[in-house]
Amino acid sequence: MSKDTKDRPCLRSVDRNLYTTGHVATRCNAAPRTVSKWIDTGILKGFRVPGGTDRRVRKEDLLAFCREYGYPFADLVDEFAIRVVLVCLPSTITRLLEDSLPKQAGYRLTPCSNAFHAARIAHTAGCDILIVDSSVGRLTAEDMLGQMPASIHTGEQPLSIWVHGDDGSALESFDYSFGNDDAVGIAGAVRTEANRLIRYGLTTNPNS
Repeated sequence: MSKDTKDRPCLRSVDRNLYTTGHVATRCNAAPRTVSKWIDTGILKGFRVPGGTDRRVRKEDLLAFCREYGYPFADLVDEFAIRVVLVCLPSTITRLLEDSLPKQAGYRLTPCSNAFHAARIAHTAGCDILIVDSSVGRLTAEDMLGQMPASIHTGEQPLSIWVHGDDGSALESFDYSFGNDDAVGIAGAVRTEANRLIRYGLTTNPNS
């Protein structure tokens, strides 16, 4: 197994992780003034915007509130999901990754049969982590990586993992390189990135 890592860029603050009282009111079928009272009395965790009277609620706090008081939250959980795009991986590795990174644990794995399919999925559903098998070719992989949209959680290029054959050849432009027999290592790299997102508050573990 070979592993090639680079420093990941610093994460920026992402306003899409915050909800206004109007957004919360619409979701919970309540008046914005009621939501403000929930925040002020501590029923719903939130905060006032510095220098103003507006209030904001973090996604993870809204999720906890919806769970406790019986409001629908399935779509909120999906918003927090770590989106992993798998490109041309062998079926054995794909199955092992699906077992190691289940949907219930907050992962959304999408197998893709070619670069075009992967690009379409990334642009429509989002991509936080891109895993590419060397069978697509080095030039195709690098071109694909360059055209990936920014992660919806970080605003940065998705974490990239190159899966190679027996030659052990890494791809310099990718963040990690693993052999195609190392599903454990690949899953570990995915979890490391997921934990980074959770640690910086840009997503959350839906099971926590």
